Amino acid sequence: MEYIDKEKPDYEMPHWEWRTFDVRLNEFQSRLQQHIPFRMRSENEIYLLSDKSVHNCKVRLHRNELKIKILLESNDLELWQVILRARFPISEHQLRILFQKLEIVNNDEFSFLDTAAAFVKELADKVPQIVAIPVAKVRMIYRFDDMEAELAKLRIGDSYSAISFAAEDRDPLKVRQIRDIYAGNYSYNNQNYSAWLKSLMHAGFFKEWGAL
Repeated sequence: MEYIDKEKPDYEMPHWEWRTFDVRLNEFQSRLQQHIPFRMRSENEIYLLSDKSVHNCKVRLHRNELKIKILLESNDLELWQVILRARFPISEHQLRILFQKLEIVNNDEFSFLDTAAAFVKELADKVPQIVAIPVAKVRMIYRFDDMEAELAKLRIGDSYSAISFAAEDRDPLKVRQIRDIYAGNYSYNNQNYSAWLKSLMHAGFFKEWGAL
């Protein structure tokens, strides 16, 4: 498996995830309000969506990140691994890895690989199979012993807001424990960012950014 990172050449270990989305997650928020997040940060990310791929690709201010889904256990947990986390400028080789995992056939030469903004604009011009969706996040990380959970407030464009709750760890038992504590008896679907955004697009949202 290929992995390119100018600052971290070793492989990232696969990790298990459980994540859910809704316009409000009152049960999670009420259970977490008694805790103080030990870390908070705001991020602006652009998700690159391909209807043919189940993988997760996003662009941040200074880097491009590709995370592949290795395994799905029913509606339970998903196993993921980051295989590309490269700072801009990215290389043609890194671009081809991205296209391969997103199942995009494109032989155009790309001239603007130096910055995230230029890269996303050129993608929009040359690769109509990819739709770029901007997501603003306020992420609150909670720690419980040696386990972590994340509550994220999301904003997509000017009109759509949602909340995400997630647990991630290399140990699937820890992920299930966090999920069971904070989801309680409520039934929430496990859904990753790429699948969630594509489901919203298929439902008619975000037409201003294109169609899958």
